[in-house]
Amino acid sequence: MKNKYLFIPIIISILLISSSCQQGKKEVLSQKEEANIHFNLGNEYFQLGKTDKAVEEWRRAASLVPEDVASIGNIAIVLYTNGNRKEAVELWQKVLKVKPDDAFTLNNIGNYYRDTGNYEEAVKCYKRALEVFPAYYMPHYNLGLIHYEKKEYDLAMVEFKRAIELNPQDAYSHYIIGNIHRDRRDMENARKEWQTAINIYPKFSQAKFEIANHLNSEGKVDDAIAELESIIKNDPKFASAYASLGFILLDKGDVDKAVEILTRGEKMNKEGNKRFYYLDGLGWANYKKGDYKESLKHLQEAINLTPVMETRYLAKEYYHIGMVYKETGNKTLARQSFEKALELERDKEFIADIKGILIKLT
Repeated sequence: MKNKYLFIPIIISILLISSSCQQGKKEVLSQKEEANIHFNLGNEYFQLGKTDKAVEEWRRAASLVPEDVASIGNIAIVLYTNGNRKEAVELWQKVLKVKPDDAFTLNNIGNYYRDTGNYEEAVKCYKRALEVFPAYYMPHYNLGLIHYEKKEYDLAMVEFKRAIELNPQDAYSHYIIGNIHRDRRDMENARKEWQTAINIYPKFSQAKFEIANHLNSEGKVDDAIAELESIIKNDPKFASAYASLGFILLDKGDVDKAVEILTRGEKMNKEGNKRFYYLDGLGWANYKKGDYKESLKHLQEAINLTPVMETRYLAKEYYHIGMVYKETGNKTLARQSFEKALELERDKEFIADIKGILIKLT
């Protein structure tokens, strides 16, 4: 989600061929003209997905014309997307020295501050971007994200709706508005917003995933499975779908198929940041199979890998590992795990279940 709103301007420069060239005389290009050629080649490589080649051409353009901020900005975006955030921000700062009022660069630097948790500086960048370019919808979307992450839902809604006014094709704002309705337990409007996002962007896996989870919560298990299988087929690298499908299959008692799906998901995300999804599922699958040693191994690794802000997932992981400890007769560790799950869990029904288990442990 975050990097969807980084912006690479695709600028096509047309070089006019002089009459002397038409007459067969060799044309001598200026540095600026040569830089334009490299810049446009970089754009073409980028469109083809050859980012290394694109960066190489943009660097050549920037070396010929140091004030060529378009090339510098594009290089920064590729670096940022690849995780080289510090170098990317340094390049964006160079852009601002030449063009202090570049709204796209201000928005991108704001994304850096937001991604690193510095909301105060992020807000300054987004608001400055809007001052110089009031019709720019991306800063509104990003301001909405900050409010959403801080659970300031009313303020978030204002920003997302403003983004949609400026860009009616903004599927991502519809998606987050759907999440706000979900968090407020208004599932009817949540699903409407997710569906609107999908209507705008038919390959929107995140919105489809939320609908699949909603179908499952309504007891429409087969529909949920079909939706998740469709996501995996069309977007094989979408991490969450494997985990959700695996857990649904576990609940249905189809342990072997669940293990197959979860294992595929873990392999697809071996180097990614979502491995805890699958490890938790594999741990729970081994619990159901009675292999408690293997279950503990997976669940402990899942807990170690889960970011502290992912409280929903941590709560379930602690619940699962508590159940394993309970079955193996380790009441002390079971109790500690269930109590930790209680600290993190917000769902009232789940809390009631955990409390019921704790009473029986005493």
